[in-house]
Amino acid sequence: MSFNEVDTNADFCNGNDFPYDLWSDLERELALYYNIVDSAMALFPSRQTVVLSPAGEWILVYQDPGIPNGLSGHAQVVAEDIAAIVAANP
Repeated sequence: MSFNEVDTNADFCNGNDFPYDLWSDLERELALYYNIVDSAMALFPSRQTVVLSPAGEWILVYQDPGIPNGLSGHAQVVAEDIAAIVAANP
């Protein structure tokens, strides 16, 4: 999630080969709902990766996902954690 315009996020994703969409939350509604920010005046959301269940509940949360393995290492960790949850809950 980003507070940038949709077109800005699309350009960023395309320029960085993101395999997923980057959501725009211009009004900070999702950020406030999920306590990513404390105020609608926040300039930036905190750096977190949140994996939601189909019902919209948080099932995994990663603070500062770029540390220490970089974003590509982080994506692998998240994929492995999701695979483990799926395997444990057939």
